Amino acid sequence: MKHRKFGFYTLLVLSWLFLACGAPAALPTATSAAPASTLAVPTTEPINNPAAPAPPIIVGVEYILLDQAPRVARQAAALAPIGFGGAKHYAEHVEWGVMQPAPDAAINFSRLDNFVSTFQAHGFTELVITLKSHSSWASVDARPLLGKNASPKAEYRAAYASWISQVVERYDGDGHDDMAGLQFPVRYYEIGSEFSSYEPEPVADYLTML
Repeated sequence: MKHRKFGFYTLLVLSWLFLACGAPAALPTATSAAPASTLAVPTTEPINNPAAPAPPIIVGVEYILLDQAPRVARQAAALAPIGFGGAKHYAEHVEWGVMQPAPDAAINFSRLDNFVSTFQAHGFTELVITLKSHSSWASVDARPLLGKNASPKAEYRAAYASWISQVVERYDGDGHDDMAGLQFPVRYYEIGSEFSSYEPEPVADYLTML
């Protein structure tokens, strides 16, 4: 009898709680469901605007070695079937001192041209170009690995700016001095690489480079 009374009162309390809390909310129907989301597109709206759509996420691969043209082709062919949208090269293979070994030397675009043309031909639409200022003739401290300041000396800042400008101009897709056969503009650049380790120059010098 005691067990029956306990069960009765338990059922009574649960029923009261159910009525007090109300019935569960109705599940959304097909007519009330929110419309399917669409792919986000780049926007000029401020990033702190909650109504602004989020930019698309680009998934890519990095450390593409550029020192040998056949190797670049093999990497592109091997990675393309995965479906990556972007790619970033190994920075040291095209740092400033490699592309321009002396103040009066012409800029050698061959490695970057091969990277851009080969990967675009394999369907990579978004590439990242890393521009490192390391140079044996222009950097404040150009010692390999041990150097503490790869930013350009004051007398070579104009030459550094010219190098940056020529690289960007070559791959911007504006129809002026572009690389022959450029399929997509290169929109993403990295100034220096791994600031806390391989870019240990003073913050003020890094900001000057920017």
